Amino acid sequence: MTLKELVEHYTQNELPRLAYSTQAAYVSYLKSWIIPVWGKHQLSEVKAVQVEAWLAMVPLKNGSRAKIRNIMCSLFSHACRWEFTDRNPITHVRQATQRAAQPVILSNAEITALLAELPEPAYTAVYVALATGLRVSELLALQWQDIDFSNHTLTPVRGIVDNHVGGLKTVASGSAVPASKEVTDTLARWHAATLYSKPTDWVFPSPMEWRGRRDSNSRPLP
Repeated sequence: MTLKELVEHYTQNELPRLAYSTQAAYVSYLKSWIIPVWGKHQLSEVKAVQVEAWLAMVPLKNGSRAKIRNIMCSLFSHACRWEFTDRNPITHVRQATQRAAQPVILSNAEITALLAELPEPAYTAVYVALATGLRVSELLALQWQDIDFSNHTLTPVRGIVDNHVGGLKTVASGSAVPASKEVTDTLARWHAATLYSKPTDWVFPSPMEWRGRRDSNSRPLP
């Protein structure tokens, strides 16, 4: 069996078990990096040292290289489960995961300046993201029924990736997320302004629907 044939079997039998966002990421890495280099290799020809040397030359950051390594490891674990091979060489592949550079952290003044430039609903979306740490997929999939204004919590129920509504990335993602009164007050102001305020409406509808009943410049900074 070649690695490309293994990928096809994995895609049909294992990939559908994963979250949609994970599936999309795996397919991208498989098509862009793994299959072009390793697709024609027999499983027995894939060696840990060779994969490790190749990863060192891949023009991506450590985090992305680590994802490629982990996807290849999943492929071989799948092959072992189906008895296509009795070895997983990727378990011996070393790949650093730490960032090469520290991320830029905005100051309070920079965040305030950013928010002041945003119209609705981008203003509320960015503010909620900053205050709660929700993933973008969870934030865009919020419906009004997911917000408990009385207890100041948000409960992610679904995720949206590439316009596909699916499940959450992890089970733990479905836990209620604490939100301050300032956050729920900001959401309440947007709820009063948006044309889409039913329980099952999206909190942040598509750009074509970003037309509230009030002037977006009238909302105060929290």
